Amino acid sequence: MNAVLVLVLGFIVFFIGYRWYAGYIDAHIVKADRKRATPAKMYMDGVEFMPTSKNVLFGYQFKSIAGAAPIIGPIIAIQWGWLPALIWILGGALFIGWVQDYSSAMMAVRNEGASFGGLSHKLISPRARIILLSFVYFYLLLIAGAFGNVVVSTAISLKAAPMAWLFLTLGGVVAGQMIYRWKKDILLTTAVCVIIALVGI
Repeated sequence: MNAVLVLVLGFIVFFIGYRWYAGYIDAHIVKADRKRATPAKMYMDGVEFMPTSKNVLFGYQFKSIAGAAPIIGPIIAIQWGWLPALIWILGGALFIGWVQDYSSAMMAVRNEGASFGGLSHKLISPRARIILLSFVYFYLLLIAGAFGNVVVSTAISLKAAPMAWLFLTLGGVVAGQMIYRWKKDILLTTAVCVIIALVGI
């Protein structure tokens, strides 16, 4: 299948899904209230709690939902072909991924910003927190190992890769400085950091 068709299909599926399905979940299941104060405003201390731009939050959400794709997507594609992988990416992100991310974030917001560990302790039991955090720990070890293998393999096969990584790291530092220290516009920050990334690559 042509890559452009896949891209267009993805835009259509996500536009329809987020426009109607996500709106329904937000309005009838989660019942979010825009006027309700969040922990970031109630406990604002500039360290653990502080209001964040919706654009920055979008970046976090985009990063989170795309996190497992480089691992699971290629495995599915290698084993069963591109169609199951495409269905997994589109359907999984639409019906599973964002719902899990959004609902868990809203649970945290409605419980004074508690993490998964705190939520499982409060809503289930202390044992549930131990089990959950143990799973998360080993899961993160596996993820770090998988990504570490990719990074090392790339560094060995492509000698110029470390320089690109340095530029990408620099872009991240500059983005943080521009948004939080220099109070620059998100569009300007994005443009500058994309240029840094392109130069590095």
